[in-house]
Amino acid sequence: METEKLLATVAAMNDLSVQEPAVLPGWTRGHVLAHIEGNADGLARLARYLIDGVERPMYPSREARNADVTLHASWPAVAHLAAIAESATQLDRDMRGVKEDAMDHTVILGAVLQVPASRLAPQRLLEVCVHHSDLGIPSYTWRDWPSRLAEYFIPIVVADFREGGAFPVNWIETDGIRLEMLKGDGSGVRGNSREMLAWLLGRAEGDGLEPVGIASVPTAPPWR
Repeated sequence: METEKLLATVAAMNDLSVQEPAVLPGWTRGHVLAHIEGNADGLARLARYLIDGVERPMYPSREARNADVTLHASWPAVAHLAAIAESATQLDRDMRGVKEDAMDHTVILGAVLQVPASRLAPQRLLEVCVHHSDLGIPSYTWRDWPSRLAEYFIPIVVADFREGGAFPVNWIETDGIRLEMLKGDGSGVRGNSREMLAWLLGRAEGDGLEPVGIASVPTAPPWR
């Protein structure tokens, strides 16, 4: 469903709009689309490793990944549309070939992040939804993210920030569930789960969230 929404957005773009600035600093929409394409290819390589046991990195290197994004960013809109559709289809095909008992295996996202293979499908959903909104097109923003995205990733993001040991509030609360960021009962932020995830990921300022024990909702530090 989310991939279809993305494809509909890209199908409505032209070569000029692809080269317009995206929400991400220094990137055009073409850069964002190239990143989405490359992410599907990388996740498909991990899926094939789970199928045949031949170890493959998600990307040859960070430098190679960045070079591909830069190269493909200048593609015309029709090329981006075809590449996103083809890479998504291949990823879906490969994921369907992964057996259930392989989902407990460990894979490496990017270069160093070790996660269970069961994380691959949610990770793709995150990439598609977040970067779709990064295109800066009014028809799709973080408000359009599916609720299951927040339900799955808020605990993961909170755990990562907690492990890092630095966050501007002690806790967050969403849907009646409080998650501790730092030790203590000090300041916190509460509100809707979708906006909470967008704030945690730096995609929203948190205007609709409620600061508790502080004057305003602070800026969340970068996640990873």
